[in-house]
Amino acid sequence: NLSMVGFWLIPIVFVGHVATFLMAYWSIRINCFLRFQSLKAFNPKKKMFVCAIPHPHCGSPKMCPVIYHGRQILFVFQETKYIYHKDGYFQPLGYPINLPLEDYHQSHGLRGGLLSEAQLKYPPNEFNIPLPTFQELFKEHAMAPFFVFQVFCVGLWCLDEYWYYSVITLIMLFIFEKQVVNRRLDSLQKLREMRMPPFHIWAYRKESWVLVSTSSLLPGDIIELTDSVGQSACPCDCLLLHGSCVVNEAMLTGESVPQVRDAEMDVAPGLRLDIEKRHKRNIVFGGTRILQASSGKGKSAIKLR
Repeated sequence: NLSMVGFWLIPIVFVGHVATFLMAYWSIRINCFLRFQSLKAFNPKKKMFVCAIPHPHCGSPKMCPVIYHGRQILFVFQETKYIYHKDGYFQPLGYPINLPLEDYHQSHGLRGGLLSEAQLKYPPNEFNIPLPTFQELFKEHAMAPFFVFQVFCVGLWCLDEYWYYSVITLIMLFIFEKQVVNRRLDSLQKLREMRMPPFHIWAYRKESWVLVSTSSLLPGDIIELTDSVGQSACPCDCLLLHGSCVVNEAMLTGESVPQVRDAEMDVAPGLRLDIEKRHKRNIVFGGTRILQASSGKGKSAIKLR
């Protein structure tokens, strides 16, 4: 009797462990229930995580580690920094995209404490596409529910006398997944090669024009857009302060007809910037190619994000 109990108990325990592991891997809520506990306060001495759940069809949920950066408590999810507010919630890092128009035109660039604060607050002006390793991608494919179901079916077929057919099927499954992973890696590598490399641009900092790399640009920087920038795409979303330019937005909209962007706007007291509708004509979006630019005297555009 004991031998029969052991004969059935070991497979049941094994299947239970495998099922629990897979459910925790597939469901973020089950993972939180099994591996984490809810806390009411932050403790820098403990390694803490935040369960980030995006909107529907906007990616997969993820457990993000809490980062203590000086007095700030934050986490990074989908390349976006979320900062803890004193009222008890996290909010995405804000950018100066809806200030009164007079604030932009009266700006003198970043200097002193504003420059140091912006360097600590904002990430580098780079668009990084992380390239996963082959092992990470293969694990993602191998843990997919359909692949696990196929392996389970192969295991059942092995109990029959046609076990060699099941083994060949399993080998073919792994070969197919390996090819799929290689194709995904090739596509990601080609996408990374399409990134805009950093280049140098003139920025008005500390009351003087200095040559800085586009990767170190910060929101609030006043930059000069010239024809020489036309060799590459515009490095950021910026508001034209002086002059005008002709841009090609085919990379963003698919429209190949050049668009005109100028700095003519009604700077009424209290009127805020509306980059989506009212002041879209005054915005040069990042990724657009500058075909022709005529900058006015002094400052040309201010970086928004």
